[in-house]
Amino acid sequence: MVLARDSVACLACALELYVFLHLMIRDDGIPYYFIWLTNWTGMATVAYAVLHAWATRCAARLRDDVASRDPSGFRHDDSTPIPAGVHALWALKCIAPVAQLFITVVYWGVLWRPWYGPVSPHNVVAHGALYAVTLVDFATLNRFTLASFADLTNAYAFGAVYVCFNVAYTFVPGATNHRGDEFIYPVTDWRSRTLVSVGFVVAAFAIVLPASWHATVRLTQLRDSRWFPSDVKDGDGDGDGDGAERTAGDDGRGDARSFA
Repeated sequence: MVLARDSVACLACALELYVFLHLMIRDDGIPYYFIWLTNWTGMATVAYAVLHAWATRCAARLRDDVASRDPSGFRHDDSTPIPAGVHALWALKCIAPVAQLFITVVYWGVLWRPWYGPVSPHNVVAHGALYAVTLVDFATLNRFTLASFADLTNAYAFGAVYVCFNVAYTFVPGATNHRGDEFIYPVTDWRSRTLVSVGFVVAAFAIVLPASWHATVRLTQLRDSRWFPSDVKDGDGDGDGDGAERTAGDDGRGDARSFA
């Protein structure tokens, strides 16, 4: 599992680094990379993958340390401090898959137009390949469940922070996108198309984000019923988080207590 988590982290980093370098070269070194929601999501996905690899290594070391002291491998106390990185991972475990699905659907369904020209490799990586990595990760390599209100809140908080940034950037004097437009996306031109911008954000938050959330929740439920049927039968894989997130050190109550 440690090797698998390291592989996912390296692949996610490589894909996002490719997107970053491509955009920096295309835009003559101007960091427009940081204004796009796609790249915010890419950075969140990389952070998730790296933190998950790190947490898995920490858990493996802790397990080995406990086993060396007690051959039974049972820890008799719950005093292990929770690293801040685990709390960050706990927030990102929902943001990464849900936001990746969200940007993939919105980009290809709403933003991309045929007259933009041939589909570029970096667009496929940013709006597809990274989601594919996340999808495989959640379907086969971990037992995170996404069904709590806190998970959904994290996804909405991520979106809300970006919307605030998007609005603020639009009204910064001289701020443009890479084409010279005084907005980031045509559908969020808050200066000239306020009603369109509001309508798009409302639709995204009311329809696309909840749909992406429910699709991801369903994925984790199908995964658990396929790979961990005994846990589902016992109530550990029914979406309540009990026992399903121990990879990152959760105690089943959503506060990452049992880091082992």
